[in-house]
Amino acid sequence: MMNLSKKIGIVFCFLFAVTLFVGCGGVSGKTFDRYGYFGTLTVFAVYADFSDEEEAKKTEDAIAECEAALEEIDKAIGSAQTSDISRFNAAACGETLEISRITYELLGIAKDMYELTNGAYNPAVGNLVDLWGFSPRFESGDYTPIEPYDRETPSQPEEKYIKAFLSPALLDFGEVALSENEDGFFVTKPNGCVEIEGKIYTVNLNLGGIGKGYAADKCAEILSKRGVTKSYVGVGQSSLSLLEGNEYWRVTLNHPRGRGKYLTVSAANVAASTSGDYERFFIENGKRYCHIIDPKTGRPTSGTAAVSMFGMTAAEGDALTTALMCMSAEDAAKFIREKTSGVKVFMLDEETLTLRTNADKSDYELGDGTITVLNI
Repeated sequence: MMNLSKKIGIVFCFLFAVTLFVGCGGVSGKTFDRYGYFGTLTVFAVYADFSDEEEAKKTEDAIAECEAALEEIDKAIGSAQTSDISRFNAAACGETLEISRITYELLGIAKDMYELTNGAYNPAVGNLVDLWGFSPRFESGDYTPIEPYDRETPSQPEEKYIKAFLSPALLDFGEVALSENEDGFFVTKPNGCVEIEGKIYTVNLNLGGIGKGYAADKCAEILSKRGVTKSYVGVGQSSLSLLEGNEYWRVTLNHPRGRGKYLTVSAANVAASTSGDYERFFIENGKRYCHIIDPKTGRPTSGTAAVSMFGMTAAEGDALTTALMCMSAEDAAKFIREKTSGVKVFMLDEETLTLRTNADKSDYELGDGTITVLNI
């Protein structure tokens, strides 16, 4: 039996720096990088005997099928004006739109996570995400200001917009209605709207990382069905699906402030997700403002630098790590104890250098002696 020693190097989390393994019997590691879907990098890593034509062809066919799935998902929920989510955001109050099966399924998952977290995960923060300058349009090469609240440089927005966008009329994701019949899948936009200085704002969705997690889940399903099981797929910096039941991957996470590798987790046949304040942010007057918006305050989250979860699906994990970023340490610990099962969670508080986790000591290795571990 081959003993595959595998390590995934992940810059918190998950920028890949993969050390390719070369083992006995011609087995070797090979990565397939794909850029462009969801405006980010997708990495496939496969361990196989690529000198075997049949094995190589099986892998290539699986990756090609994954690419087709990524393209279909991106078209459905991406930032293009023709995507289902963009059409929803542009729709009038109360309008019903036909959507793809993909969007219908993903919105269903989002609704489940919204209810499970009592609204801590809330895709209806789209207006607030845009207000703070973190929606996809700000990353476009041809960005031009279009909203009255757009600013020349990243900074805190006017309080009147935060207050307006916190209106229940814009934030009640439970009012987004899904339906299906023999003709297809549909979503109905809530009737609520808010007027600010003569301009009308309606419910605006931002699926963010959950879409990448959904894509990672679908690609993992394809790889598994095609027998490419000694593999993983990572979409962007947040979503990872690890296959192979007999061998464990060692997932190394770097500190979100670049202080080196601080945590290594052993895992297999599981999805891993991370949310944190390190990917997109700006600093004003010495304070960091990140892209994760707390739906209770209308402001970027603070206190927790990053949350990683091993378990559930990648889509569910992406939603839950986002929700945990929006909770106090006490509420997050209570949620993990009462609402999750069979997952390993790691929450890093930068200010106190505390790692809160429900994992056993045998499940991970701590590589930073300055961090205190607190079991939850």
